[in-house]
Amino acid sequence: MATTFPLSVGDFIERFPISSITMSVGESLVTSRTRSGEVLRADLGIRPWQGKVELGRMLPEEYRAVQPLLMVAASAAASFMVYDTQFSGPLNDPSGAILGSATPAIGAVDIGARSIRIKDLPAGYQLVRGDRIAFTYGTNPVRYSLHSVVNQIPTADGAGLTPFIELTPPPPIGPQVDDPVSLIKPSCKAVIVPGTMTPATKDRWLAQGASFEFIQTLR
Repeated sequence: MATTFPLSVGDFIERFPISSITMSVGESLVTSRTRSGEVLRADLGIRPWQGKVELGRMLPEEYRAVQPLLMVAASAAASFMVYDTQFSGPLNDPSGAILGSATPAIGAVDIGARSIRIKDLPAGYQLVRGDRIAFTYGTNPVRYSLHSVVNQIPTADGAGLTPFIELTPPPPIGPQVDDPVSLIKPSCKAVIVPGTMTPATKDRWLAQGASFEFIQTLR
């Protein structure tokens, strides 16, 4: 069966022995200075997530098993889902045990306030600043959006609905009420940055030093 994209976290990022991962939002600004010395700044567009994955030491046969995945992911048509393994779930519910079988969704969107509400959570479910939220929206293509919570402690009410949660980067135009929300392994769709893949160096006993950089894509 041919590989389909984006590769899921289980089919790609979780297949690797990761020694370190960095993942943050890049800048998308243009600046200019007026004759009076005022600095003007304007956003050019979305601020994509980007980062770097460094693989840990592997036995040569272990590296042989993951190297084809890296080669496939580096092709022009490839994409994959990625999440920061240090942010696999909310601070107060890292494994999703409290969330249980709940299927949260967007309850409301306020683009002007850079915020959304989440519904269908367990009553009293708490998020905190720095927790990450992902949701999908649109069709053909489906788009994947990833954000961090800015509010201090947004808490779901008795009906499982949160207050408006400010997000960074701000939510894009397009998400609708009932679009599904992910709090566990919140991921974005990404591609490998060309020229950044470093293969492992190998000797008789170990393969080490493999790494690659990635950047979010909406298509």
